[in-house]
Amino acid sequence: MTQPPPLPPVITADFQRERTSAVSAAKFSLWAPALTIPVNLLTAVVLNSAQESGTSLGSVVQTGVTAFVIVMGFALGWFAFLKARRVGRQEIFGRAVAGIVINGVLMVGLGFVVARIIQRLSHQ
Repeated sequence: MTQPPPLPPVITADFQRERTSAVSAAKFSLWAPALTIPVNLLTAVVLNSAQESGTSLGSVVQTGVTAFVIVMGFALGWFAFLKARRVGRQEIFGRAVAGIVINGVLMVGLGFVVARIIQRLSHQ
């Protein structure tokens, strides 16, 4: 006598909600670096129209906004990566890993930019 095949897992509303949030976090993590381009352009246009070009305050604000988007992409990449274990890897794992790597590299580069801004501000 053969055993019947196992039943598929029951997908609850909580599981579906958790999966949807993990997929969304992975997508944002992957797209966050591309989002920094229009954010930088927008903040540059707004700050240059309000102040003289090349001011330190403009650089600080622009770097702060960019840093926020990149750090959020990195954090949401980790969130999605950790959720992928529980809700399944499909549509999550690759995007989360790519987002973590790309945002991590950008965070290192951003660290150099912040150090340069701090150095410039301290010499004024």
